[in-house]
Amino acid sequence: MITITGRLIAMQKPLFEPWSIEIEPYLDGNDDWTLSELIEMVILEAATIFTTPPHDATFLRSVNARIAIPSVSDSGNPQSDQTAVDSQIGEAIASALQAFEEDVYLVVLDNEDVMDLDDEIELKPDSQVTFVRLVPLEEVHVNSLRN
Repeated sequence: MITITGRLIAMQKPLFEPWSIEIEPYLDGNDDWTLSELIEMVILEAATIFTTPPHDATFLRSVNARIAIPSVSDSGNPQSDQTAVDSQIGEAIASALQAFEEDVYLVVLDNEDVMDLDDEIELKPDSQVTFVRLVPLEEVHVNSLRN
């Protein structure tokens, strides 16, 4: 199981409670991973567990992957509901990847920064993945002026 953790730059307290992903089903003999594929897998897993109570969706918000999946279907059509969920998850993945490109957050895999979505990574069953939410400099400056 890989462990997912989160931090906000310059804060000691974790951004969200650590959680784990069973990656063996994803490995399937494939050792060639990119950061983009890792982020996609984590978003897929997070969308599954964080849309059911009592889980907290702070991770999804921290990578700009907003998902508003209703817990009870309004349409009564399970196929239509699944299509809507799949669409939202696809949009969440695209938003998270875009946020990485825009330096909203960075990813640290086993204590190594991963700098590019196309970077090849070695994902091990006991890997630790940390998502570090970055604070825009103008926000830091404004906050320092208030203190």
